[in-house]
Amino acid sequence: MADSNDVTRREARDFRTETETGRATAYIGSARISSASKPDRSMAANVAYGLLNPIPFGLFAAALIFDVVYERSGVMLWDKSAAWLIAIGLLFAVVPRLINLVQVWITARRYVLASDKLGHLALTREGCRRRDELVLGLCHRNNLPVVVCMGGGYSERIIDIVEAHANTFRVAAALW
Repeated sequence: MADSNDVTRREARDFRTETETGRATAYIGSARISSASKPDRSMAANVAYGLLNPIPFGLFAAALIFDVVYERSGVMLWDKSAAWLIAIGLLFAVVPRLINLVQVWITARRYVLASDKLGHLALTREGCRRRDELVLGLCHRNNLPVVVCMGGGYSERIIDIVEAHANTFRVAAALW
């Protein structure tokens, strides 16, 4: 009897990745998914994130030093200064997270169906079904919990989206 790793490897044969001139290309059977159409992150967002992300750590470290100085000297100035450093550090910690949130949720959207107006991955409904069979099948065999969040819905024909979403439920119902 084959162990679960052999089964996983055998079934994952259809799901392979290649690198072509720096672009990742994934295959599910004969369906090709390429990252070539993925937009780059904003250069300004990358710079702002890189500059603002370490600031809170420096402020928190300074607050710790100020707390130690206050503990040794008893001068209230050091305690109040440490509190201000922590407050400013928390404010600065929020800004890079907001920048990253905008990058992830707004500029990096990807819908898989070729018929979706925003679907840059160009999968057919059959390709989506095969992806669901592979991913949900592996999760089922390895007793992993699954949560499916549907997206898309920008096709000219609503039946394309309905069928793609229904196929996911059909595959899950057949497995569980």
